[in-house]
Amino acid sequence: MLPLTGITVIAVEQAVAAPFATRQLADLGARVIKIERPGVGDFARGYDATVNGMSMSIFDSALKNGTSQA
Repeated sequence: MLPLTGITVIAVEQAVAAPFATRQLADLGARVIKIERPGVGDFARGYDATVNGMSMSIFDSALKNGTSQA
């Protein structure tokens, strides 16, 4: 069992630094629910398109193990 199993984190954040931090919580077993702006979501979703697909999706890697709600 991971140390944060049974803990739920509600994340109201955007960009990369804060989602990276909550990803660490998820990796330790917490359930992370990210609240995003209605209709548009987190602006970081467009990062990969900005660099024409030349990088791994920073947004996806920062949010692994989490769920999002708008």
